Amino acid sequence: MTPETQNVEWKCSWRDEYLAWICGFANAHGGILEIGKDDNGDIVGVRNVLSLMEDIPSRVRALLGIVVEVNLKWESGQEYIEIVVEPHPNPISYRGKFHYRSGSPKQVLEGAALTRFLLEKHGRTWDDVALPGVKLSELDGRVFDGFRRRGIKAVRLPPEALDDSDEDVIERPPMPPPAEYRVTARRLPKGQRLPQRLPQRLPQRLPQRPPEALNRCLRQSGSSRC
Repeated sequence: MTPETQNVEWKCSWRDEYLAWICGFANAHGGILEIGKDDNGDIVGVRNVLSLMEDIPSRVRALLGIVVEVNLKWESGQEYIEIVVEPHPNPISYRGKFHYRSGSPKQVLEGAALTRFLLEKHGRTWDDVALPGVKLSELDGRVFDGFRRRGIKAVRLPPEALDDSDEDVIERPPMPPPAEYRVTARRLPKGQRLPQRLPQRLPQRLPQRPPEALNRCLRQSGSSRC
């Protein structure tokens, strides 16, 4: 018998409201919903099992837009249904609400918790979200000062940017990267990043083979080339 845990839930019979539990599993770490077991995990059986085996997947696809695995299980002479829910990378809602399985209970995400959940699902953070209606005068001037210093250090802003107003800094187009960085970037293999600092000088030519090694090679090969 599978114990009821954060990822396992038992229900005596099927109700459409249990789609919210499937939604909560999909938004969290996945899980298993077993229909035909009481709160102690004892099998009580399930009625109309064949009809439910067809109806549950259809309801899940129609109302949640996901696909789940529905299995017919047999134990102690009685049947029950196992619904396996995989975690989904995209947020899943049920009737306009986002459910989430956290621990044993299921909760409906609202407010800041919902915002954080949606940002994480899309690979973003709170400081990556544009705030409509925010005026430039409401922003911290120290942020602009740090932006100027870092831009000048990276040679993406000219030194005179220190005297620009905040409005001018926003409108000023960034300078192109130095020529040596552009040239080096073309030669880098895919996935390799530029070093923090380029070498001051690159070797003009490869080191030549010592004369002793060259003579030894010619004697062994009997050739004028080595």
